[in-house]
Amino acid sequence: MKSYSIGIDMGATSIKLGLVDASQTIVNRKNIPVDHYQSPEEFFSAVERTVRNIFEESAVCAEDISGIGIGLPGCVDSVNGVVRDLTNMQGWRGENIPIAATIRERLGISIRIDNDVNIMTIAEWHIGAGKGCKNLICCTLGTGVGGGLVLDGKLYRGSTLTAGEIGHIPLFYMGEPCNCGNRGCLERYVGNAAIVARTLCILQERPNEGLIIRQLIESEDKQLTPKIIFDAAQKGDSVACEIFRTTGEYIGVIFSGLVNTLNPEKIVVGGGVANAGNLVFDPIRETVSRYAMPVATEKLQIVPATLGDDAGIHGAALYGSGHDV
Repeated sequence: MKSYSIGIDMGATSIKLGLVDASQTIVNRKNIPVDHYQSPEEFFSAVERTVRNIFEESAVCAEDISGIGIGLPGCVDSVNGVVRDLTNMQGWRGENIPIAATIRERLGISIRIDNDVNIMTIAEWHIGAGKGCKNLICCTLGTGVGGGLVLDGKLYRGSTLTAGEIGHIPLFYMGEPCNCGNRGCLERYVGNAAIVARTLCILQERPNEGLIIRQLIESEDKQLTPKIIFDAAQKGDSVACEIFRTTGEYIGVIFSGLVNTLNPEKIVVGGGVANAGNLVFDPIRETVSRYAMPVATEKLQIVPATLGDDAGIHGAALYGSGHDV
């Protein structure tokens, strides 16, 4: 009997691996630092070495593993197990890299790969905040904005496997240029860099406001970060509170369109910006209530993700063992 699966969550700063048992408990976990996977070949070697190390430490072997799932931050062909492009990884640009086939050959275990936000969606849908939902939207808010969709009880990937790009829905017609090549995208206004830039602009325009933010920057001798803005908001800084309210309203506008179009039971929101709690959730909910059709929101809940940093491992392990439908 295959008692375990392995989840691999590839990020911009590290790869997190976890050996997961049948109860979805992570019984062994490892991290691979970013300088060990700057190229595909380094990635393959690091993953193989680390998985074999997990086997040795946990007294398991390939025959005990039902499958390995991998979540990757970029353009992923989940059907063919190929990576087309990885966000922020210079050595992975412009290639069709056979991730699944290569690791399967090295380890002799079934491999499935997908976009990291689809993987997070699988985790929250099966064992997290979206458990039991037939129609679900998951959204991550952080450096970028990503999304995953569950429609009629199935993960929806779209005709070219790129569904769920919530961050690249236009918020403002002909707005600020976005890294994707478009203009006015949601991500351009609510990603970490945008939150910091908007705050700095207000601080410059209003020299007598934002005193708590200014004090925190000076006392910590740091550049401005979303965490400093959050800390200032908790202390009642008017500029910081305004920033999170505006951020929530921007997100709520896009969510309103998604709610009217897809009529989900829940929207699950995770990522660093979501850690601001009601500072951002209250304006999201208020904006959706204002702009979405009442009939579309009768059963709607907008809730925080519950699995935190382990969502990638759990989702990948579930996906690797066949739990995506």
